[in-house]
Order: sequence, then structure tokens, then C-alpha cells
Amino acid sequence: MSHTLRLAFLEPEASPAPVSRHPLLVIIWSFGLFILIHTTQYVYMGLASAATGATFDEIASGKLQTSETLLLRGLVGLLVGIPATLLVTRFLWRRRPEWMGSRLSIGLFLRGLALGLAAVILIVVILAVVGVARLSLPAYETGLKELLAIQFGLAGWALFTGVAEEYVFRGMAARELAVRWGWPVATITGGIYFSAAHLMALLPLLTLGAMLGILMAGIVAHTLFTALYLRSGSLWLPIGFHAAWNFALSGLFGVTLSGRSGSSGLLHVDLTGPSLLTGGNFGIESSAVAVMLMAVMIPGVLRWRRRRSMAESHRITHFGRGSDPSQGDKHA
Repeated sequence: MSHTLRLAFLEPEASPAPVSRHPLLVIIWSFGLFILIHTTQYVYMGLASAATGATFDEIASGKLQTSETLLLRGLVGLLVGIPATLLVTRFLWRRRPEWMGSRLSIGLFLRGLALGLAAVILIVVILAVVGVARLSLPAYETGLKELLAIQFGLAGWALFTGVAEEYVFRGMAARELAVRWGWPVATITGGIYFSAAHLMALLPLLTLGAMLGILMAGIVAHTLFTALYLRSGSLWLPIGFHAAWNFALSGLFGVTLSGRSGSSGLLHVDLTGPSLLTGGNFGIESSAVAVMLMAVMIPGVLRWRRRRSMAESHRITHFGRGSDPSQGDKHA
């Protein structure tokens, strides 16, 4: 095994032609599986409707959010959504965990959690310094038990979202596209796909400028997640980052997350100013501050992994042309 770290898009290996999938099939099939995974939300909606007496539409639209409904959603995400993701990947996507880099790594997951949490805190601090964000303690209208239920529910749902989206957009789509096109093209294409998936539900509410901003933010975010994936050799670093990012926005600061307004944070953040800085209807994820921070982090992640032990990161660095998806990474 070579003692130098080789990237597939810089130095493809000489090996038999990979068993690749057609890029269009990859996009269509992975998105279909993404929808299938999220049908587990109907389990939550049915349970929440039965528990609260609210209509199915009230639960589905998010008009009714209580400590009980948020806890139920988090539990369903953990106990139904994550297992559904794993089963769909195993039996319908049919790629080996070694090839996808999906073997559980607690250490990388915890590193991702710390990095994602720090990133969101830094964004909010910068927005506060420039006068766009004002932080305060909310007037808690619930007791400690209800507050803990809310936070646990938000954390559970954030973890499910992190697992589902990293498996689909990085482990499935980007990974497969890299076999055909190499990582640079796969990253850009996957970023457009990732952005489009987040834009679909918000199209009627967005101007062209807002759409372009979200598209750019999505490409940059996808590139960062892909860099974390590629350099660690595991989905669990970006899963941790993604989960912490979502929880920090919704559970810690209670701000809009991917177009869904939040009001259940431990802190209250009042955003005032131009959409360029606040992110508008989509939330601060698409703000210029968040996009610039993620863009700065990308080369940092790539340099960090380059300085790590090659034995640590070798499992996934041969992704791209020259690896056989049906056999896994022979150099793992």
C-alpha cells in the first residue's frame, strides 16, 4: 500500500473499469429513496394527531407544535427514520458499507458534532457583532420537563435528518457520481441536486434572487459536507456536523431552519437587516456570513485531512474513477 495519500481525481488507480451507475439513474433513484425514507413522517403525524386530537393537516403543516408533538417527532426520527434509512440503503441501494464509508464511527461523529455546533455559534456571534442578530432569553412558558422534551425531540429529528441527508446526498449521489466523473464534477453536480431538493417546497415563496442565493449556499454546504466525507473516509463526520448544525439552529437559537420557522430555542434570536445577512425566508444558512464561513472551512478541512495519518483516511481517498463499487475499496 502506498505511503502517500492519493486522491482519485488527481491520480486515478489503474484497475478494471468500475461498475458504475448512470448519473441520471443515480439522481432519480436516490431522490425516490429520499422520499421513501421521509414517508416515516406519516408515522409521527398519525401518532401526534391521535395524542393531541389535532387534525392531520395541523400536524403536517406545523401549525401545532407542542412539547408532546416535537418529542414524538424526534422519537419517530430516531426509532423509525434512522432504521428506515439503513434498511433502504442495504436492500434498495445495495452498496456495501465499506464502499459508502457508512460504518459507524463514534469518534468521527463526536468531532462532527463539535465542529457543527461551533460553526453555528460563530455565525450567530458574527451576526450579533454586525448588529443583525440580537440574542435574549425567551419567556419560557413551559416547565423543565416540557423544555427537555422539546430539546430531545429537536435533537432526535436533527440526527435523523443528518443521517438521511448524508446517506442520500453524499453516500449515495456524490459517491456514485464520482465513479463516473471524478470528485470535482460530482461535488458541483451533487451540490445543485442538494440545493434543488431543499428549494422544492419553497419555490412559491422565493424571488429569483433568493433562489440563486439558496442555490449558492447549497452548493457550498454540499462541498463542505463532501470534503468532510472524503477526508475522513466516513459518513459519520458530516453526519455529526449536519446534526449539530440543524440542532443548534432549531434547538439552541430557535431560528428558521431550511425555510421552516422555529420558536423553540433555548435562546431567542431576533434578526433584522437585509436578506443578504439574515438569509431571508430560508434562514441564516443562506446568509452571506454562513456561506463565507463554510467556504473558508472547505480548504481548512482539506488541509487538515492531508496532515492526518494516511492509514486513517485511506479508506475513501480512492473514490472516483478506478474503484469498483460492487467490491468495495480494495485498499480499505
